[in-house]
Amino acid sequence: MDHKEERPVTLRNWYVKQAEDGSLLAKGNVTGHNRLPDSLHIHTSPVQDITVDFEKEEALIKTENTLYHCPLAYCRFGRQNDHPDLVPDYEKIKEKFGEARQNPVIEEDKVLLVLSNFDEYYFHSLYCKKTGAEDEVNYTAFPHIGTVQDSYLIEAVQDDISLRYFPHMGNIEFYVMATGEMPLYIENIGDITLYVKTRYGLIRFDAGERKKVCAENATEEIPLPGGDLYSAREEEDTPEGGGE
Repeated sequence: MDHKEERPVTLRNWYVKQAEDGSLLAKGNVTGHNRLPDSLHIHTSPVQDITVDFEKEEALIKTENTLYHCPLAYCRFGRQNDHPDLVPDYEKIKEKFGEARQNPVIEEDKVLLVLSNFDEYYFHSLYCKKTGAEDEVNYTAFPHIGTVQDSYLIEAVQDDISLRYFPHMGNIEFYVMATGEMPLYIENIGDITLYVKTRYGLIRFDAGERKKVCAENATEEIPLPGGDLYSAREEEDTPEGGGE
């Protein structure tokens, strides 16, 4: 699978907090870790150093054994605002990057599902705006914690949109894929290839790629990991463990 290539260990949707013992911990969704699946929400072991590189637009958070690359635009500002003094130059980071991220959009009367390997359950956002409507479609998105396997549910009931899938390792598998009469597109804004099992067959989405979900874009079936993405998941988040 493409995601096994060497990649820097990265935290997105990250923030820094103080533990009860006074040490600093970073939290966020990890990618590129050699022992943890992409998108898992973790907390690090005690932070030893934090530096900010505005040229590369990232913070570097160092623990005993791991250097985390933390894109400044993916700081979880709502959480970090409670402890701004824990991150160097935080006010400058917030001023420059606080409004920098924009969710992908698509033409009217189409449904766009945005996925990434750095979002929990791979879900980033959904966008749909109908002709003549002032606002985009309102939706809810939430995990369903199953006894055997978790699934993810995205619902816009008034607009006949219902997308439900199982998140596996490096791929998702739809078991409900309803968008009314509107075509469905998927965009992968992550940094690895993701595969999507649909009613039309398996569709490959390389990093940064957007495709319509249709038979013409289905690719040859290949063996894919089927394990639950969160088989070792804890209630709130997962410690990286091992003094990382």
